[in-house]
Amino acid sequence: MDRRTFLKTSGLSAGIGGAFGAGSMTAGASHRQTNTADRFLAADSSNYSAANRGTAEIDWIVVHCTVGSYTSAIDWFRDPSANVSAHYVISNYEHTAYDPGHVTQMVHHEDMAWHASGTNSSSIGIEHEWHSDYGGYFTEECYQASAAVVRELADQYDIPLEYYEYGSARCNQAGGIIGHRHAPQDAYCNDLPSKSCPGPDWDPDTFMDYVRNGDGGGGGGGGDGAFEMEDGAMTTTDLNGRSGPGLDYDVVETLPEGSVGRIMNGPETADGITWWGLHFSKQDAWVWCSGNYLAEVAFFMDESVVTTASSLNARDGPGLGYDVVETLPQGTTATVVNGPTDADGIRWWGLHVPDYGIWAWCSGNYLASNE
Repeated sequence: MDRRTFLKTSGLSAGIGGAFGAGSMTAGASHRQTNTADRFLAADSSNYSAANRGTAEIDWIVVHCTVGSYTSAIDWFRDPSANVSAHYVISNYEHTAYDPGHVTQMVHHEDMAWHASGTNSSSIGIEHEWHSDYGGYFTEECYQASAAVVRELADQYDIPLEYYEYGSARCNQAGGIIGHRHAPQDAYCNDLPSKSCPGPDWDPDTFMDYVRNGDGGGGGGGGDGAFEMEDGAMTTTDLNGRSGPGLDYDVVETLPEGSVGRIMNGPETADGITWWGLHFSKQDAWVWCSGNYLAEVAFFMDESVVTTASSLNARDGPGLGYDVVETLPQGTTATVVNGPTDADGIRWWGLHVPDYGIWAWCSGNYLASNE
């Protein structure tokens, strides 16, 4: 198989790649979009607007309080008669069914939740459990979990980490964080909602201290940030690559989920995030990325590898159902040019094997670095 056919088969162009074909590691249609979220439970489809928003459309994060329990808010957003929703709901109290700081995502970022009339199209909404019957306060765990979600959103959508407490902010600022009561209902920022949400118990200063300084977050999963120089690292979501280690640096490349790079610098800590400098050879990008969205992988693009099995089948696709195009003897050298893709319980890597003039897929179980 020649290089062009090989790359097309795997869903990549012959030049810069980013998409993956069947068997890729991309998550399904209903999935968490931040590592902080503990789960995804979809709101009823009648309670939000399906859309295709991207970075250019999302500028604001709107803070809400539920005036009810965590579980009742989730149940309400799943009720088709509600006509309301939020992207996230976060638990707050110790004596309810979930520990404080439990995070449920309910609407995908690209879709418009119905949480702040007039601001829905440009924002992501976060509900925080609160009710006077439970004591009318916000726990540190709730602040911490929300701050972790906000940091992830700010990184993904380049949202400024500024909290505004006046209604015209949406009209004269590039973006940021606002409470529901400061989210205008009209295009001219004159019509504010008649609400006190998130209420007098919400402390923006405490919240922003957690946002800017880190300290915790919800459950979820993701990279632990522990890499060594020249490790391979794969993005676990579409990820902004920045010109320096911090949210204030420019985004120079948005790397598709599944992009594989090589750790070349770091770690550096800024904005409560551990940053790593990487080289992504397919994109020819030298960038800094949040370690929250990086997972260690065995190899990086363009790495020289060697086969370790006495004979290793090289296939024309990533899986046991693909045809064997060559059987490689132990000690054969190759260059990693694609992957990883998981199929049949095996992690497959796309290789260029110059001695045989082929582009093929091999099991990573029988490959070792040759560098």
